[in-house]
Amino acid sequence: MPEPSGQSNKKADPAFERWLGKQLHGLYDPVLNEAVPDEIARLIEGFREREPAKKDGQKD
Repeated sequence: MPEPSGQSNKKADPAFERWLGKQLHGLYDPVLNEAVPDEIARLIEGFREREPAKKDGQKD
């Protein structure tokens, strides 16, 4: 019977884990290495400038 959370207690095969990791890296690494478009970078920088300075110890 499956666990209530829908997850199994079984461990994944280490060979499958390695294969899956390689496949995911192959798909996503090129995207992560792309430059951020100038328009998006300006938008992010605008948000940073508008964000009030946080005091030490203040949580996000």
